[in-house]
Order: sequence, then C-alpha cells, then structure tokens
Amino acid sequence: MSYKGMCIFGSVIGLLIALLLYFVTNNIYSPIVFAIIYYLDFFLLLGKKTRAYFIKRTRIHECHHFINSFVISLSINDSLLDAYEYATKNPSKSFLKEIESLNDLPIEERLVYLRRYFNLSIYKMFINVINIHSQQGGKILNSADTLLQESTRVEQALIASTAFNFKKALEFISLWGMTFLILIFLRIGLIDFYSSMLTSSVFLVLVFAFFLFAIISMHIFINNLLTISIKEDEL
Repeated sequence: MSYKGMCIFGSVIGLLIALLLYFVTNNIYSPIVFAIIYYLDFFLLLGKKTRAYFIKRTRIHECHHFINSFVISLSINDSLLDAYEYATKNPSKSFLKEIESLNDLPIEERLVYLRRYFNLSIYKMFINVINIHSQQGGKILNSADTLLQESTRVEQALIASTAFNFKKALEFISLWGMTFLILIFLRIGLIDFYSSMLTSSVFLVLVFAFFLFAIISMHIFINNLLTISIKEDEL
C-alpha cells in the first residue's frame, strides 16, 4: 500500500465508524465530534510519521537496487560514471529530482551527496567499498561481497516486516470489525430495549467513550506499525 492509498483507506474507515456511531446512538453530534478527533489524529498526529515511513520504505528499496546495479555494472565496465548511469535508470519522481540536481558534479561527489537522500548505513558502507576499490583496484565483486550480502539482508528484512505488518493489520481490523458487528446486532436485535437505553445520557457517554477508545487503540497500533528498525546513516 502506498502513502496515498493508506490516506484513502484511513479516511474511509473513519467515515464508516462515524456512520456506525450515528447508527448506534441515533445522535448527530457524536459522530461529528468523533470524526473531528479521528481525522485530526490520523492526518496531524500520525500524518508525519506515516509519510516518513513510506519515504523510508521506498528509499530502502531504491538503495538496494542502486547498490546492486552499480556494483554489477562496475564489475563489467570498471567505470564509475557508466555504473552510476546504469544504477539510476527508471528512477522514482523523488529520486529523479535528486539525481538531476547533481548532474553538474563529478561522479565521486554525486555518490557522496546521495548519502543524504538514502540516509541508510548500508549506503555509507557502499561509499566506503567504492573508495577502497578506487584506491586499491581489484575485482569489485570480491570487494563488495559483504556489502551485497548486507544489502540483500536489509531488503529481505523490509519485505518480511511489510508482510508481518500486513498480517497484523488484518488481525487488528478483524477484531475491531467483529466488535462493531456485535454493536450492530445489539442495535437491531434488541431494538425495544436499546431504544430505552438511548434515552440515558450515561449510556450515550459510555458508547462515545468506547469509540474514543477505538481511536486510541488505532493510534497506538498504527504508530507501532510504522516503525522500521533498519539502521540509518549517521550524517
């Protein structure tokens, strides 16, 4: 899922829960207040971390592709410029903007400047390997063997983490979905008893508090979900 996709998905979920709150309480003000709190939390409190998560995830993939493509090309042509051009084919929009801003620099400086873009310790390791190769020569595939293994490990760790997060998200959504279904069944199945409960302000406050707890639960879950434990560069 992309950042845009998650924003759309989160917006739809918030709307559905607000409509459910209206259905459960038959009160127009409760879902409005709920929606305001939900969207402020989702887009303001979690928005920055959500965007940072998707940027970092994309750049880990890009860094892995860049390192592997660069080393393979360098092993064939033994040219830093040719390897750089090969590694930067078909870039993303953000990566294209970055590499276009470096076109006037020597190839060695371009590689150094990309440290800020990728901001990963694996890329710092890549720079060190390239510097050693430039000074001492030899076969780059031998020099970069550990680097390529580490790059693959980082990529696989990210893929495994993404799959794990997707599984946990499905479990979380299923549990809350079942909880909300119970509310719907109670609202429909016990309509006479439920109608009398709706006249109690205490009941309405408790229901609203339950939905606020849902927001808190989602906030904690998403906040933990958006953590990537892959070491960044120490710039």
